[in-house]
Amino acid sequence: MEKTNHCGVCERQKPRGIYIYQMYICEDCEKEVISTEPGDVRYSYFLKKLKSINQSTIHS
Repeated sequence: MEKTNHCGVCERQKPRGIYIYQMYICEDCEKEVISTEPGDVRYSYFLKKLKSINQSTIHS
């Protein structure tokens, strides 16, 4: 049985991906984020999701 992780971008359980700090990003979202141009409507969505990486690394 293959282990799955919860993707911080698409919110789905996916078996393959990467971790950036504490956030898991599935292979599909990683490819989509890399290929999205700044003028694309999905760009702001990805930007919002990826900003949460920074928030999770700030310690009070």
